[in-house]
Amino acid sequence: MNARMKLEKFKRIFLEQYLVLTIFSVIAAMLILFMTGLAIFNTKITISDGERTIHVLTEKEEVDDILIESGFTLGDYDVVTLGSRNNDELSEIIINRAFEVPVTADGKTVTVFATSLETVGYVLDKADITIDDDDIINVNVDELVEDGTEIVIQRVVRKVETKTSAIPFETEYTTSSFYKRNTENTVTEGEEGELTTVSETTYIDGVLSSFNVISEEVTKEPVNEVIATGTAKRTPWSTAKEVELDENGIPVSYEKVITGKATAYSSSRSTPRGASGQKLYVGTVAVNPNIIPYGTELYIVSTDGSIVYGYAVAADTGLALMDGRVLVDVFTDSYSSSCQWGAHQVNVYILD
Repeated sequence: MNARMKLEKFKRIFLEQYLVLTIFSVIAAMLILFMTGLAIFNTKITISDGERTIHVLTEKEEVDDILIESGFTLGDYDVVTLGSRNNDELSEIIINRAFEVPVTADGKTVTVFATSLETVGYVLDKADITIDDDDIINVNVDELVEDGTEIVIQRVVRKVETKTSAIPFETEYTTSSFYKRNTENTVTEGEEGELTTVSETTYIDGVLSSFNVISEEVTKEPVNEVIATGTAKRTPWSTAKEVELDENGIPVSYEKVITGKATAYSSSRSTPRGASGQKLYVGTVAVNPNIIPYGTELYIVSTDGSIVYGYAVAADTGLALMDGRVLVDVFTDSYSSSCQWGAHQVNVYILD
């Protein structure tokens, strides 16, 4: 082997050994670097913001530094929550991104920034909005908000009112022997009644929603107006009792009729009594009890119809009555009234 061949062989062996050494050095360097890196980046942390999740190894200890190092930025209203392993070593960083929550109430809408960690009630507190028990809200106050949540509050106002309204009276028409024939006379004045109503009116955002009657009570009964058409030939002196009369002003029902003279008298006593012992008033008359017994009910009207005494009860007597000069002596409320009556030829109807 010549010198040139020896030299070439030496070069090849040298290059092979150099290459092996270089490869070994590189591998050793990489192993050293990797081992050193594991020693430096000894904290593994998961970071999530709802859109992406990454896992990082870091030597940083402050959350802000870790986030910056990992390329995460925080908004003004974002909320960060942390998780840790059993040894309390930080293992998770969660970024709760804030979003807009519109709140509509009282005719206006305000926007509040919130995260999914917050309830509807907490958002209302941030918006400085209170709700009453009767108000209507479209979401539960204990519900967590999410991106897209809209809160709408409808104000409910309930008004309980007590009102009084009139109950109209009715008009009754009748006939009466107390009044002159074909005249209309108000026997009883009509009075309106009173209805007390308790009601509840509900308004939603100022608009009438419902009206309910809670109770109704008639607190005053109406008094019907009574109008009587007279049936007597003339206005009677006595209104002690109604007597049904026919179209001629004569009692519809009677036993017999006696015709004779009728005079009038009165008494100065405060509580006069007749011979029968009965108290005397306009509506009692003196008679001959042998002809018309005491207690007999009568109806007295002049034969010419010019004057009507009306209903009467036989309760007294007197000399002129007993000797037959007078058939009946009607009682009046005063001496002047008795003079006004004077004397008349009358029909005395003996009632059934």
